[in-house]
Order: sequence, then C-alpha cells, then structure tokens
Amino acid sequence: MELAEQLPKPKQELTPLPFTFVRTNDKQIAEFIENRMPLISFTSKGLKPKTDEEIVAVVKQQKVGEQWYTQDYWREKGQPSEQIEIRLDGHAITLYNFRPEIQLTDIHVEQLKESLGTFTARFPNAMEKLRWILIADMPNSNPWGDVDTFPLSGTRSKSLKTLRLYPHAFASESHRIQTVSNLEGTIAHEIAHFIHEDFREEWSESFQWGSVSNCPNIWEPVPRPDGKKYYYRNKDTGEITYSGQFPLQPDACITEYGKRTWYEDIVESMVAYLYDPDRLRRVSPKKFEILARHDVNHPEPTVIAHRVPKDEVALPEIKPQTVFYYIKEPSQAPNLQATG
Repeated sequence: MELAEQLPKPKQELTPLPFTFVRTNDKQIAEFIENRMPLISFTSKGLKPKTDEEIVAVVKQQKVGEQWYTQDYWREKGQPSEQIEIRLDGHAITLYNFRPEIQLTDIHVEQLKESLGTFTARFPNAMEKLRWILIADMPNSNPWGDVDTFPLSGTRSKSLKTLRLYPHAFASESHRIQTVSNLEGTIAHEIAHFIHEDFREEWSESFQWGSVSNCPNIWEPVPRPDGKKYYYRNKDTGEITYSGQFPLQPDACITEYGKRTWYEDIVESMVAYLYDPDRLRRVSPKKFEILARHDVNHPEPTVIAHRVPKDEVALPEIKPQTVFYYIKEPSQAPNLQATG
C-alpha cells in the first residue's frame, strides 16, 4: 500500500450553519439558558466561572445537536444517494441512503412498507416518534462488543426521531426471529425501542434481572479487545453478558439477544409478538399477554413509498435563525449551599 493511501482523508470543509447567536436579557425569548457558574460550584470551592466564549460554545453544541441534519457527522457525508418519501395514512417518514453501495431494491421497499404498516396497525404510539430513516456506515464500535455473535443492524434516537440502518440490516439471512427478514425484523426491533419504557413496570412485576456486581462468585470480568471495558463470563456455564445484567428467568427470553438487558428482552418479544406470536406464547405466555393488552389491532394503513428522482434528492432545508440565549449570573442563581 502506498503511503498516501494510509494517510487519513482531510476533514471536509463544511459550510457554516445559518445560525446567529445573540445574548439576551429577556428570559422569555431565550431558547437556551446557561449558568455562568457550574452548579457544583455552589457547594465546592475553586471552580471558575465560564467565559462568554465557553457559554456560546455550549449553546452552539446544543443547537446543532437538535436535528440530525445539522450535525457534522451527517453534513460531512454530503448528498445522499437515495431518498424515499413514505406516507402512512398522513404520517410522513423520509428515508435517506448515505451508503451508495447499498441500493434499495423493490423488495427492500416492500419489506420496509410491510414492517412500518404492521407496526402502525398494532402500536401506533411508537410510529408517532419516527420521522427519519437513515442508512449509514457501521459505527466504530459495537455496544455489545461482539460483532460475530451480535452483528449490529440498526440503532435509533428518540430525541432525533431517527432510525439508523447499518449494512447488516440488508443481509439476506433471517432476523433472530426466524419467520421474518432481517430488514423487517430490524425495523420492528428499533421502532419498539421507542416505547420499551412503557412496558418496564409490567415487565418487572413478572421478570427480574440480576446484576453481576452483586454476584462476584458467579461472574468474572473479562477485558474487551480495546482493554478499556469489560464483559462478564459465568464461571459455571461460560455464558457471557456484555451489559452487566442477566435474566433470572432466562428460559422466558425469546432469543439469546433478549438476554442482554431487560429492554432488549422487551423489544425482541415485541418482534416475536408481531411475526411469530405462537412461539412467543409457548415461550412466555405472560409476555404475550402483556403485549396483547397494548395491541390496538387496527386495520393496516395504506402505505405509499415514492422514490424521489436522483436529480431531485434534497436534504431538509436549514433556514437562517437568530438563536437567543440567556446567561444566569451568580447573583441570579439560587443559593444551593447546604444548611443545618
């Protein structure tokens, strides 16, 4: 390999965002309110007040992070290769493909429509939280630390209303729930994460999880390849946990992936509920019952997917905006000093 090929590519020069940041003394119009002094400084000595420049930097970071398409990570990717506009009875979802070597076939689009339509009919409150589907590169690291056992197919961001699909989502193999394609299963899995908290209380009433920190005689730490983090191995069975949690009723988990954490157990169960309900009912009648109580079971909506012509593909417009921010000076901050 030539030396030039080994050198990292220079970072792309990005066009400045059309935001103007203005300090205001009127809290009513301020989009952001920042403390001059770190809050911890009211109980600790030696911390310095933040400069105006430091406060502006924080405000800019927050503003840029509000939308995915204002973030450097996505802006550096440039123009997406594909755009598909999806409508589900009035609800709009836009798909952008930033991975040009993956071109969506008609089969992919049909699977996409089927998955979105199925979820909308059964758990529409989750679909309300999804606005964008983004096809992107694999991230630098897998949160489970094992790309062979648990290849990462997707992630989601509730705050950004995004579902991100990685190359493995388009693998020809079945999903962990064998009755559905990996693409449909991945989409359902990630959308289910938008509402997994809604099931936490009911789940915990019947299904408990242990912590490896409370069982040092059973679980031993094993360094991950990066040497910075650990996963844990059961000394008796050799079972691995990457999260530090383990199910106390493992036989009630529909997949091995569902044994990672309580919330993965919920979403894996939801995928099974949608695509292999008889198996979920056999493995855990209680989990099936919980999900069935929340299933609105509406008729599937009409799903329309429109491919935008390549020469018309366009990212969301970023309009010029004046962003007002307010600085709370020390004399205006509450007295947090402990008394008594």
